[in-house]
Amino acid sequence: TYTAQSATAAGTSAANYQTILQGLSSRPDLIFFTGYASDGLRLGQALDTLGDRTTPVLSDDAFYDPAEFITYGNVYKGRYTFTGYFYPDEDSLVPAASAGAKVITTMKNEYATNFRASGKPNGYGYARVPSEAALYYDGMKLTAQALADAGERPTHVTLQAALAGIHYQGAAGQVRFNTVPPSPSDPNAPGIGDPLNKALLVMHLDKFGHTHPDHILGRFQ
Repeated sequence: TYTAQSATAAGTSAANYQTILQGLSSRPDLIFFTGYASDGLRLGQALDTLGDRTTPVLSDDAFYDPAEFITYGNVYKGRYTFTGYFYPDEDSLVPAASAGAKVITTMKNEYATNFRASGKPNGYGYARVPSEAALYYDGMKLTAQALADAGERPTHVTLQAALAGIHYQGAAGQVRFNTVPPSPSDPNAPGIGDPLNKALLVMHLDKFGHTHPDHILGRFQ
């Protein structure tokens, strides 16, 4: 077990991660780590101390924190692969003339125009679009499309119907909602309103802590 870093907890230390690793019965082929970047990087620091730079670490979107990747200190960062819902260079993985690539380009241009202030750094939150901003962008655009489709005087009924029939191409991938009641015999069946085949981005870090997009799982467009 480990404790995640938070506003009220320092989180498990690199030394304690080292103790956890040394307690394993054998060296793992891969470590799946569900936690924040600061926690996963301390785990990597423990691996470094044990002389291990080859065991890969796979994590999820909670790990995706570009600022932490760059600022965190002496740890080998080339071991990490993780998932996320958007990365500003995600359009490099889809055809340049595709609908998805055009949405990303439009959003990036709008974001830079509205948030790139004079004298500010050319990074996330200024010229680079954070993952959360892309998801909010898609959410607002999708809602606006559904309201338009719901008619001149939309109600909750017509809006629900519009959302059920929507097929929206967003910066973080296409969005469609399940309208089929799940089978009681299938615990993994999507419920009413769940997204269908939502795109999930796979990324990795290089040894300097720079993020690179690798694959798109699910249906992006």
